[in-house]
Amino acid sequence: MTIVLGRIFQTSGNNALKALNSHGVFCGIVFSAPIVLLLSFRYGIGTDFYNYEKFYMHYVNNGISRYGVGIIFTYEFCKFFSPTFQSWIVLTSIMTVVPPLIILVHSSKSYLWLQLLALFCLYLGLWCNVIRQAIAISFITMAYYFMLKKSKFLFSICVVFAGTFHTSAFLLLPFALLINKRYVSFERSKWIFLFTIFLELLIVAFFLLWGKEYSFIYSSYVTSTMDLGLTNKFLLLSIPFYIPEICYLKKICSINIHNLTLYLLLFCDFLFNCLSIWVPYTFRMGHYFAIAHIFLIPQLLKYCENRECQFLLTLYYVFFFVFYFYITTFVLGFNGINVYQSIFEQL
Repeated sequence: MTIVLGRIFQTSGNNALKALNSHGVFCGIVFSAPIVLLLSFRYGIGTDFYNYEKFYMHYVNNGISRYGVGIIFTYEFCKFFSPTFQSWIVLTSIMTVVPPLIILVHSSKSYLWLQLLALFCLYLGLWCNVIRQAIAISFITMAYYFMLKKSKFLFSICVVFAGTFHTSAFLLLPFALLINKRYVSFERSKWIFLFTIFLELLIVAFFLLWGKEYSFIYSSYVTSTMDLGLTNKFLLLSIPFYIPEICYLKKICSINIHNLTLYLLLFCDFLFNCLSIWVPYTFRMGHYFAIAHIFLIPQLLKYCENRECQFLLTLYYVFFFVFYFYITTFVLGFNGINVYQSIFEQL
């Protein structure tokens, strides 16, 4: 329903899109309502659902949590108004879905429906399962918006806020170095790009080399062999998304030099997908960077050579996003969301 709404506004012309952009917050909430309701009334969906329930009830009863300040705030908020676990599911569903939809509805100039399709196919499984990281990704999407608006301060605030829910989100902080209101040419900025990549690799190397020894909160990811074969498949499934973007790299960046930042983010997404071949779950760090696909796709379609190319590329993306969702959800059973259960079934 949300995607259909996006499609209707696109076909209604530029005036409808401008009206949508100017009322981004209200329209974003309206657009997000169906998916928020779907997530809010779920029960037992996702491999981590009962773990979250256990940790939440442990905090309600004992006031102790292993998680960061962001999650503790949500615990306290629900504890004050309604201490049931389902109230926490409702709150986190809103925090997960509403911010990215507000950003997309407010900023989209074209192909909003395709951006929404990409968002749902790439992240719906995460929204139902890895709730803390899903909230972090939500606010990282806002950070991307401020990055494109060249606001280093607001970008950093969003990343830090996301990090209070899942510390892995702090990986995005070095990208604040790339935000410059007087953006220079690629020749002069390539050293900043290389330094940022080096910084990201240094952080990952530190985690891999010393994570086990110092018992970081995610150290089990380093040596775990659980789902190793499954996580490797994410690299293969994500390759089709990169192909058109690589083909249009020179053209897109020549039109707007700031798109180089989005391409650097995509490179990091690819890097973490590759690392998952050796280290299980490293691909989860790539989820923060894969958001760049959603911001780049409308530009690729806008600058296609002709309408036939535009139409074929649109079909290409629709097919591979739906294919990605179908394979990961129903064939591989990743995130454990292939069968929907409602809270009403438990009454």
